[in-house]
Amino acid sequence: MQRRFALTLLTAALLAGTAQAQQSSSSSSSSSSQWFSSTPTPGTFNWSGLYGGINGGFSPSIGNKIETQGVGANAANVLSGRRPGSITNDREGAVAGGQVGFNWQTGNIVYGAEADFDWADLNHTQNYYSALNDRAQFNQHQYTLGTVRARVGYAFDRWLPYVTGGWAYGRYSNGANFYSNAPGTPLAFTGNQSGFGSGWTAGGGVEYAIPTNTFSMFGNAVTLRAEYLYYDLGERTIGVNGATGGYASKFENKGQVARLGLNFKFGGPAVQTATVQQASYTPPPAQRAQAPRSYLVFFDFDRSDLTPEASNIVKTAADNAKSGNVTRIDVTGHADRSGSDQYNLRLSQRRAQTVQAELVRDGIPADQISVSAKGESEPLVPTADGVREPQNRRVEIVYR
Repeated sequence: MQRRFALTLLTAALLAGTAQAQQSSSSSSSSSSQWFSSTPTPGTFNWSGLYGGINGGFSPSIGNKIETQGVGANAANVLSGRRPGSITNDREGAVAGGQVGFNWQTGNIVYGAEADFDWADLNHTQNYYSALNDRAQFNQHQYTLGTVRARVGYAFDRWLPYVTGGWAYGRYSNGANFYSNAPGTPLAFTGNQSGFGSGWTAGGGVEYAIPTNTFSMFGNAVTLRAEYLYYDLGERTIGVNGATGGYASKFENKGQVARLGLNFKFGGPAVQTATVQQASYTPPPAQRAQAPRSYLVFFDFDRSDLTPEASNIVKTAADNAKSGNVTRIDVTGHADRSGSDQYNLRLSQRRAQTVQAELVRDGIPADQISVSAKGESEPLVPTADGVREPQNRRVEIVYR
């Protein structure tokens, strides 16, 4: 029942995140659907890059089957029920640790690899009493759990539902004690084995990127996640030996984990200050100084909104255009080379449309403004693919 409860919680979290992200995506795409109606419009957050963080959670109980066979004459004790042929041990407890990983993003698809390691306290002892009052005691304790997994998800702006799977490992112990029903119930058979086991894991989760203007750490993006994993570290058979032969008990070692995590996305956006770049020009003494014919408006990494400094530059361009009787203004959006070509083209389009809307608010008629997007095709500063260059994240305003 607890396992079904954990699955229900995870499913609800995934559906809630997806629904909210779809609502956000649909509202933000309305302004640019006329340009890119054939493909979904992603949000502004880029999931690519290295990340690391911490996690903690709970491992709900899950039935680990323990099967016992008697050796020699003790086989009859299993058949008669003095020792259990099969019994289930439910263990649960807390986990806590950390993770590190790397994401690549192509359009809305995010894929990557992650490794994590948790300290665990999953411990339970199961007792069995026969009709003759013979007691059998089984104990399982898991101390650590680690995984190395692949992840793939679909980004809805700052929401990322994903599935994951890969290799799992951990340190655990299995033990059994069989007591006699003689006076004092002396210990008659005992066995214990501990070590590392490995197997597989699979699960899924949902992650949310907190806007950097709300909360950030050293200029990096911060993400929150809820995640569920099922794992199986394989079976282990131990000898339960005594003075009169013994038994062999085979233990399953599987479990599930529901946990929350906090990640820091390294190499996040640094705060950039919008500036105007223009040629230095000294007019002749008798000539009246003229306003520049072009302006550059710069943007923060992976953003299309205007900073206060950028708004001032747009207002200056609008005021000078009105005073200079300018009849046409070209507004061209650009992006750096971090991200895919298609994503950067859409991002540069949104930047250009943001500047266009600000010029209109500052008194420039909309029919005098021509808007275009170049993506990463015309960098101001040539760079290699994937490089974040602040001067390439810009909109050019040119009087014609």
